Amino acid sequence: ACYFKYPKPGGGSLWDYAATACLYHEAGAIACDIYGQPMQLNRADSTLMNHRGLIYASDRKLAHHIVALYRSISRL
Repeated sequence: ACYFKYPKPGGGSLWDYAATACLYHEAGAIACDIYGQPMQLNRADSTLMNHRGLIYASDRKLAHHIVALYRSISRL
Protein backbone atom coordinates (compact mmCIF):
# COMPACT_ATOMS: atom_id res chain seq x y z
CA ALA A 1 0.00 0.00 0.00
CA CYS A 2 1.18 3.55 -0.59
CA TYR A 3 0.23 7.20 -0.43
CA PHE A 4 2.27 9.94 -2.06
CA LYS A 5 2.06 13.64 -2.77
CA TYR A 6 3.94 15.46 -5.48
CA PRO A 7 6.11 18.39 -4.36
CA LYS A 8 4.46 21.79 -4.47
CA PRO A 9 4.99 25.12 -2.75
CA GLY A 10 3.27 25.24 0.61
CA GLY A 11 0.76 22.64 1.64
CA GLY A 12 0.55 20.59 4.80
CA SER A 13 2.26 21.52 8.01
CA LEU A 14 4.67 19.24 9.82
CA TRP A 15 2.04 18.32 12.42
CA ASP A 16 -0.09 16.95 9.56
CA TYR A 17 2.60 14.36 8.79
CA ALA A 18 4.85 13.85 11.84
CA ALA A 19 2.56 11.53 13.82
CA THR A 20 1.81 9.39 10.77
CA ALA A 21 5.53 9.19 9.94
CA CYS A 22 6.22 8.05 13.52
CA LEU A 23 3.55 5.33 13.33
CA TYR A 24 4.87 4.11 9.98
CA HIS A 25 8.44 3.92 11.28
CA GLU A 26 7.34 2.04 14.40
CA ALA A 27 5.42 -0.44 12.24
CA GLY A 28 8.46 -1.00 10.00
CA ALA A 29 6.90 0.81 7.05
CA ILE A 30 8.42 3.70 5.09
CA ALA A 31 7.74 7.41 5.45
CA CYS A 32 10.09 9.64 3.44
CA ASP A 33 10.16 12.45 0.92
CA ILE A 34 9.58 11.80 -2.80
CA TYR A 35 13.36 11.41 -3.27
CA GLY A 36 13.64 8.64 -0.65
CA GLN A 37 15.25 10.91 1.95
CA PRO A 38 14.00 11.42 5.52
CA MET A 39 11.20 13.94 5.91
CA GLN A 40 12.37 17.35 7.09
CA LEU A 41 10.13 17.55 10.16
CA ASN A 42 11.98 20.35 11.93
CA ARG A 43 12.86 22.99 9.34
CA ALA A 44 13.92 26.37 10.68
CA ASP A 45 12.55 28.30 7.71
CA SER A 46 9.01 26.85 7.45
CA THR A 47 6.51 24.47 9.01
CA LEU A 48 5.22 23.48 5.55
CA MET A 49 6.11 19.94 4.49
CA ASN A 50 5.22 19.41 0.87
CA HIS A 51 8.19 21.25 -0.65
CA ARG A 52 9.83 17.87 -1.39
CA GLY A 53 6.78 15.64 -1.74
CA LEU A 54 5.90 12.73 0.55
CA ILE A 55 5.75 8.95 0.39
CA TYR A 56 4.15 6.56 2.84
CA ALA A 57 4.70 2.97 1.73
CA SER A 58 4.16 -0.44 3.29
CA ASP A 59 7.71 -1.54 2.46
CA ARG A 60 11.07 -0.28 1.21
CA LYS A 61 10.82 -1.99 -2.20
CA LEU A 62 7.56 -0.19 -3.00
CA ALA A 63 9.01 3.14 -1.81
CA HIS A 64 12.04 2.65 -4.11
CA HIS A 65 9.72 1.97 -7.07
CA ILE A 66 7.77 5.17 -6.37
CA VAL A 67 10.99 7.21 -6.09
CA ALA A 68 12.25 5.76 -9.39
CA LEU A 69 8.94 6.41 -11.12
CA TYR A 70 8.86 10.00 -9.89
CA ARG A 71 12.43 10.60 -11.07
CA SER A 72 11.64 9.19 -14.51
CA ILE A 73 8.50 11.28 -15.02
CA SER A 74 10.01 14.46 -13.59
CA ARG A 75 12.64 14.38 -16.38
CA LEU A 76 9.97 14.54 -19.09
